[in-house]
Amino acid sequence: MLKTIKKLQPWGNSFGIRLSKNEIEQEKIKPNEDVEILVTKKSNPAKELFGALKGRIKKPTDKIMEDVDKAFESRFD
Repeated sequence: MLKTIKKLQPWGNSFGIRLSKNEIEQEKIKPNEDVEILVTKKSNPAKELFGALKGRIKKPTDKIMEDVDKAFESRFD
């Protein structure tokens, strides 16, 4: 099984996804063979990260930034 991320590209009146020669050889796929493709839209990694943290951070952003500034300044005192 191969898991890869590809860009959807226009191809005539349709769209296509290209697999590299190495991917084809790795999976031993031959021309005209049927393959199964699971399609999901790749989300923004930053949104995934911040979505995972949503509700876990209780401090307001301003307070967090103040704390970071204080910690940074104290390293050089």
